[in-house]
Amino acid sequence: MQRTEQAFFAERSIFYICRFVSKGLERGNENYDLPTVIGLCITEHTLPQFADMDGFFHTVQLKKSDGEIFSEKIVLGYLDLSKCSAESLTSKKHAIH
Repeated sequence: MQRTEQAFFAERSIFYICRFVSKGLERGNENYDLPTVIGLCITEHTLPQFADMDGFFHTVQLKKSDGEIFSEKIVLGYLDLSKCSAESLTSKKHAIH
């Protein structure tokens, strides 16, 4: 959980999830059957990348230029606690899955 604003937090979260994936690979093994890795970043502030967006939960995935998902192997979820209330976290309308 990131409690204070920090420059480059989004980049840092990408670094950590990529490092997690790369540590799962064995050197010399050409089998790249990667597991799906889901990172959940919880903040008490809005990241600059999401400042112009509504909502308190944002999902980031690798996508092609046409918007189609390139790979479902890496998913980052960002939960912004400063934009949500207890009611919104339990609402079926805004369910996080």
